[in-house]
Amino acid sequence: MFHAHSMTGHAGWDVTLEYIKNYTTWIGMKNDVNNFIKSCTFFRNYREDKGNFQSYTAELKGPFSKIVIDLIGPLRKSENGFRYIIVATDYTTRWTEARPLQTKRKEEIVCFIFENIFLRHGPPRKLISDQGTEFLNDLVKSLCNKMKTEHSSVSACSPNVMEQ
Repeated sequence: MFHAHSMTGHAGWDVTLEYIKNYTTWIGMKNDVNNFIKSCTFFRNYREDKGNFQSYTAELKGPFSKIVIDLIGPLRKSENGFRYIIVATDYTTRWTEARPLQTKRKEEIVCFIFENIFLRHGPPRKLISDQGTEFLNDLVKSLCNKMKTEHSSVSACSPNVMEQ
């Protein structure tokens, strides 16, 4: 986990050892870490000619740099007239923001994105939604353009959105 974690990439022997030392230690730890790194398929395939390990680190993306947004509903109307729930989830931390909506009009959608995402967490680099007209419209496009947020859409039946 410390060597090939999605947030650290394939760190080398020394970096992996330091990560582990922050949490635990054991007799023979240096040797165990060294053997594990040597057995890594990634490192065997991408080793430099000199035999040194070529370090690879994934680009770190901070919290709220990529947001996935969707609607739940229509639901049975609540006492206050709500029929939908809009949900936005941060790709990195899985933090979720949600709000009930009476309709799925673009004005309500943009209000949620602006207040619950942009104002609270800053504009993300990327916003991912399905292809519903509540997300693919002039207001959402304008907001994303002004805030320098890339908006992309995926099929509503795409189960792996959080893995993009």
